Amino acid sequence: MAVPEHKEKIILSQFRIRVKDLDLEDDSDMFLIRWIR
Repeated sequence: MAVPEHKEKIILSQFRIRVKDLDLEDDSDMFLIRWIR
């Protein structure tokens, strides 16, 4: 089984790239936290 932390980091990096593409505001981090939970 893959390491959860590594998998989560990949998901986070991919999501952050999408956030940059959408050019969201700085509060995108809060949205990211809500999206994960």
